[in-house]
Amino acid sequence: MKAQSGFTLVELVVTLVIVVLIMLVAVPFTQSWVNSASVRESKSLLQQAYSRARAMGLANANEIKDGTAAAYMCVANAKLYVQPITATTCGTDFAWTGDIKSNTSITVGTTSSIFSCMGLNNLGLPVPLTLGSTACSVNKVLRVTRGVENNEESLY
Repeated sequence: MKAQSGFTLVELVVTLVIVVLIMLVAVPFTQSWVNSASVRESKSLLQQAYSRARAMGLANANEIKDGTAAAYMCVANAKLYVQPITATTCGTDFAWTGDIKSNTSITVGTTSSIFSCMGLNNLGLPVPLTLGSTACSVNKVLRVTRGVENNEESLY
């Protein structure tokens, strides 16, 4: 008789079981990697926004005095904005914007308060500011979280 080549049903089932087991182990690691990458990217975006807002405050194009805010950074609709103090609503008349990864949250320091804005004066320092009815943060320590991944970012 002639030998037939090919896979038996048992070999095929064993191979599929092995592939499924590998996938079950790999998926949680992949999700953790994606969350970690999103946290790192959002931290970088925060630092860039802070640097741009600080530069705008130092430039002080509107000649703001008395230590009040000359520029600010804010979050609206999953975007981070840098705006001159003349822009009274977050997301309008902005100088720079960046997209925050979906399902990523930014909170102030060790609290659970969601970060919404930060005003910077003509010395590039955080100062109290109220946008509409929202009091902006002066805390330069922000926590970026996605899933179980989280990290604090100290703005400098």
